Amino acid sequence: MYQEENKIKNLLLTSSLYIKQKEYWVKKLSGAATGTTPLVHPVKPFEEKHQPPGKNREEISIHISDDLCSAIMKLCKNTDLSLYLILLTVLESLIYHYTDDEDILLLSPLYKIKITGDTLNQYLLIRQQFVRGMTFKELLLELKQSVFEAYQNQDYPIDALIEFLYDSEQIRDKNFRPKIECLLQNIHHYDDKDYQDIKDRLVFSFQRRDAQISGNILYNPAVYEKFYLEQAAKHFVNILEQVLENVNVDIHEISFLAPEERQQLIHDFNNTITEFTKGQLTHEIFVKQVERTPDHIALVGPLKMKYRTYMSYMTYISYKELNDRSNRMAHFLKEKGVGPDTIVAIMEERSPWMITALWAVLKAGGGYLPIDSEYPEEWIKYMLEDSGTKILFIGRDKSRPYTPPAPDTRTRHLSGLHHLHLRFHRQGKRCDG
Repeated sequence: MYQEENKIKNLLLTSSLYIKQKEYWVKKLSGAATGTTPLVHPVKPFEEKHQPPGKNREEISIHISDDLCSAIMKLCKNTDLSLYLILLTVLESLIYHYTDDEDILLLSPLYKIKITGDTLNQYLLIRQQFVRGMTFKELLLELKQSVFEAYQNQDYPIDALIEFLYDSEQIRDKNFRPKIECLLQNIHHYDDKDYQDIKDRLVFSFQRRDAQISGNILYNPAVYEKFYLEQAAKHFVNILEQVLENVNVDIHEISFLAPEERQQLIHDFNNTITEFTKGQLTHEIFVKQVERTPDHIALVGPLKMKYRTYMSYMTYISYKELNDRSNRMAHFLKEKGVGPDTIVAIMEERSPWMITALWAVLKAGGGYLPIDSEYPEEWIKYMLEDSGTKILFIGRDKSRPYTPPAPDTRTRHLSGLHHLHLRFHRQGKRCDG
């Protein structure tokens, strides 16, 4: 049976219709990124083997008021396809503002009216590129063209297309799969059973009943945190309100934040004026914070596993855990002779590990010298030699090997400072502080 299906599939792929559709998709997807940046960062990487079947889906409602429903239906002239295009364009705008991606890929189910017996797909890829000065209306019209073209070419199997693009080096990742899907149940091939096991996808599902429009975000609670998706649902509605007021609004001028959120972020959170006790060192202030809120989150950064860094997944470190880690590293540094006026260089990208190392150096009584690994090797050697660095920390994920010069045990004392805390170099000069 499988061999027979494979034979039919291969025959279809060599037909003139399929060759024409393949040419469209190759042109459309060539050079695309491996997938849109996550709308919200997953709590942890998705591991299919750890997922109980049929128990990994929850929903968050997108509340669209009666007034908004009326305004949308008026704009789309009561046609479901136009309604879908408006909702899709709002979602694209939200993703753009959340991720700052200018090349966005989304999943869209098959259009019911266009489904034929030769269709081998369950979904299509919708690619949209943003340009400066683009208005919501212009984005809507471009997406309309992209969606119509995708539906006209929806028979060519996406899996075979991705394999071809990867083999011909037109995309860099064979696991080329967007994680965000948008659908309108009224026009798309939709079966709720197909959406019980959604793995690590985020599905924005909408439905129109007469003049009422309802929406939900389907997600896997083992991968995504509910709080952030609840915010995304509110921000979707905020954008929808703005574009319905003015379809010619510049995409870059849209604010997804509600007025109270802007007040909180811009004014309330920035009201950080406080008095520090004179003579208190930075790491001593940190330890007091650890005592006050040991279990609060202190650091959020990319998840590092043994041989890989997951930039799309976040790790969360509490104040207590950060303090414990930096204490262990500080003891190691003291055993290596680090103390007052000793410089320790740190060559690591921004990460939880880097912050841990900075605290450890300060706790050991030394000063730290941050070094950008992208500097030329000659400049790095000059910085190390000129500063009298005793120890060099190199990040675990450096792509190029680096052999530091022999350690120089010289120490420097800066007049007017009790101890050296930070020294940094810029091209052509050294700055102490």
